Amino acid sequence: MAHLTAWAARHRVTPEALAELRALLLPPDVGMAVPGTSEAAIQTQVRLEASRLGGRLWRNSVGAGILQDGS
Repeated sequence: MAHLTAWAARHRVTPEALAELRALLLPPDVGMAVPGTSEAAIQTQVRLEASRLGGRLWRNSVGAGILQDGS
């Protein structure tokens, strides 16, 4: 959202107008990103906890999808 905020400032869009736009465009449960809550960060936390408990987890991205060329 930093890019949108910077754009709004350059074009003199008021904070109130920007807040209204966000309310119109974003679902109510979508807020600003919270550091450490990305999918990658959560996966890392889960893998580390599994390791502490003696388990092993890893991502399997191979074959997760098929490209238009069939690969």
